[in-house]
Amino acid sequence: MRRLLPILLALATVPAAHAQEQDAQLWVMTSAQLPVAERVKIEIDTTLRFSDGDGGLYESLQALYVTHALPGDAAVSLGYQRNESEGGGAKTVENRLRQRTNFPIAMVGATQLRFQIQTEQRFRNDGDGIQWRARPRLSARVPLGDENAPQLTLSHESFFATRVDWNRQQGWARMRNQAGVRIPMGDTLRLELAYLNQYDPPTTGRRAAMDHVAFVQLLWTPD
Repeated sequence: MRRLLPILLALATVPAAHAQEQDAQLWVMTSAQLPVAERVKIEIDTTLRFSDGDGGLYESLQALYVTHALPGDAAVSLGYQRNESEGGGAKTVENRLRQRTNFPIAMVGATQLRFQIQTEQRFRNDGDGIQWRARPRLSARVPLGDENAPQLTLSHESFFATRVDWNRQQGWARMRNQAGVRIPMGDTLRLELAYLNQYDPPTTGRRAAMDHVAFVQLLWTPD
């Protein structure tokens, strides 16, 4: 774990010298995981995103996943997400179909490392074509005590995308690095507070961009 933390911090800070546009944001997310059958659950997420550069609320997201647990603490999910722009200007609506696989890859002491690969197909109301993205993600949870104690959470995620007329991202399109703490709030609630660093490399007609995001998530998992 001592080796992992410097790597993640380096990934978060290396692009900073090259980023030309920066923004401070707040993302607030609520999630619920509802068991519906043996090894099957439904996940419901709602997220509101606020931006200093955009003057407040600029995007709302709603997502629904069906997740099937597999042997070895792995899981596969199929999902749908709807993104809507908020605030002034012409409203855009984006629909995403998602496929996700998540599984553990190693234990470092009491710390579990997990890998997730998510693929998605993006459809927009203001343009033609479908953008395909792949999002590999490496994450770690570090216990800060017994099983009821808070956990340190660390993750790195990269985005790889195809080109469409309504989005200039192509190839390696984005990087997110996150560090936070997950706090138990009783038997069924978890609160996560984190800092998320999002970096978009430069594209044709746009400079590189970096967002500094305060991330707040409330997760409900009934018994």
